[in-house]
Amino acid sequence: MKLTYLDELPENFSTIALKEIGSLFQGPTLISLRGSEKAQDKKPLFLSTLLHGNETTGFLALQEFFREIPPETLPRPLILFIGNIKAAIQGVRHLEDEEDFNRVWDSGMTPGHLLAREVMEYAQKNNIEASIDIHNNTGKNPYYACVNRTTPEFLHFASQFSDPIIYFTEPHEVLSNAFANLCPSLTLECGLPGKKEGIDYLLHFLKKIIFNYDFCPREDRDYNIFHTVGRIKLRANSTLDFQFNSNSSNDYSFLQNFDEMNFTSLPPQTLIGYKREGSPDFCVLDNRDKVVTHEFFDFSGGEIKTRKEVIPSMFTQLIPVALSDSLGYLMVKYAN
Repeated sequence: MKLTYLDELPENFSTIALKEIGSLFQGPTLISLRGSEKAQDKKPLFLSTLLHGNETTGFLALQEFFREIPPETLPRPLILFIGNIKAAIQGVRHLEDEEDFNRVWDSGMTPGHLLAREVMEYAQKNNIEASIDIHNNTGKNPYYACVNRTTPEFLHFASQFSDPIIYFTEPHEVLSNAFANLCPSLTLECGLPGKKEGIDYLLHFLKKIIFNYDFCPREDRDYNIFHTVGRIKLRANSTLDFQFNSNSSNDYSFLQNFDEMNFTSLPPQTLIGYKREGSPDFCVLDNRDKVVTHEFFDFSGGEIKTRKEVIPSMFTQLIPVALSDSLGYLMVKYAN
């Protein structure tokens, strides 16, 4: 998997349709923009988008940004990483025969891991100031920033994007966790893909960070932080629906408004779905990959109920995502 390096935006970057992006980029691409003369004494800001090809808000916001702001007038250097081009053309998270571009940032020797290592080495060599990895949700969620560290510089940076901040350590293979070893690093979740309100919200944040934010050490203060403590994993051959049908022929039948529970507190004994008799319980993994399913859920009588108070995030009704990655995450309030 070859990484391409550019030192300017391709012509038509700001107007190209995503399905035609292959005419600009042959594959994963790093674009280094030096900015104005005054920008040369500042460290670069690293921005990544399209690690998942169907999460389009980041790319669309960058197009809007550069329609308004010529690269040569930037007040700081930018390094843009445009990730999974082939998947973006197809409008999918990743192709069936390739790795998830946001699960290769740990140690490994696959083509994806080697690509990630090359990107990391380039970012480190260029002494980047901060990293922003832009994503979308597959369910209904507020806009929120995620961090992999809870030090003041990370939390203050995240608070510029959203009031809720999520602290997570799993999955550990994501870009933001790797870049957290270099600099303040965020994952941004910008709602559903391609929505104008999400693009506008992200565009406002990018302008604020690029033009006005000062990456100085920050003092501790109170933040609204949630800590991810569990991931719901389904067997790849599971069947499911969202009809809330106790007689469903599928393994699981969840609430019709399943993703509307995101960022709401679910008290103990909340019924979220049904399990067909004979189907296995789904799995909840904690941050050490330990199975903790029955700490969180009870499956008695074919009903799926919470055992303790939890706050869901990223609960999805997209079945391919639920089967290939996660049905959703479980959070608790984090004391900071």
